[in-house]
Amino acid sequence: MMLLGWGDVLKPNQGLPQSIGFYDSGCLSGAVTLPLEGTGFQVMRPSRNRYYGQPSMILFIENLGKSLTALNSGILIGDISQPRGGPMPTGHASHQIGLDVDVWFWTHPEQNTRSLTTEERENLPFVSMLGDNGLVDTTKFTSEQISKLKFAATSPGVERIFVNPAIKTYLCATLAEGRPESESAWLHVLRPWAGHDEHFHVRLACPKDANGSIGTCISQAPQPAGNGCHEVYPVPSPTLNFLSTEFSPTEGLPSQCDAVLKAPDKVGTELEMNFFEQ
Repeated sequence: MMLLGWGDVLKPNQGLPQSIGFYDSGCLSGAVTLPLEGTGFQVMRPSRNRYYGQPSMILFIENLGKSLTALNSGILIGDISQPRGGPMPTGHASHQIGLDVDVWFWTHPEQNTRSLTTEERENLPFVSMLGDNGLVDTTKFTSEQISKLKFAATSPGVERIFVNPAIKTYLCATLAEGRPESESAWLHVLRPWAGHDEHFHVRLACPKDANGSIGTCISQAPQPAGNGCHEVYPVPSPTLNFLSTEFSPTEGLPSQCDAVLKAPDKVGTELEMNFFEQ
């Protein structure tokens, strides 16, 4: 008998939003659904059903979209988390607790004037910001992409933003060298990581409750001081991006995740219901 996996559950569970565990080993209880579009943003690959997050994440995306709309720009949103977080069958080791989101660098030329079609959302290709030489292509990575990063990096609660090492190198060379460090302080948030040339990965800090506690969410270690322009870039370890039905879907996760996976569904919005009935 095949076990129920995190990717098999189509809706969040009931209860207050709570991130449980660490970014790459946890789950999400009482997730909030990001609308498939709003001011300045549209969700891509909606069939993956990975547009659920903590309230702080939903607010971050909505505020970023509004900020970029003022610049006649916008954002295309990739994966956040599954309805109840947890490990994904493909694509990521993290994104498990509703505090990670992938944001495309590329801006569709018409995304602020119309809704992208279902076919476009599902099939438009990623656009790398790098050329064939592995360096930043300045015809694609322009002031618009830098604005996306800066608005995101200076938003409340942002812990880290993962970008390709070539992008961090380019920004350090163009924005930091020969200038006061105060002007490039926001680069501190940008962490160089392989991949991440067609999107940037925003990670929010564990949210605090009214008593200043983060509950069962596990915080990431603080970053080194400074803008990070002189660091040795890390090399990611290979990870397995699949689930095996030979093991419990909650093996290695916090004990609370078993109850999250088995809990009753939260009542979906009309938009969600319409999407899954198609």
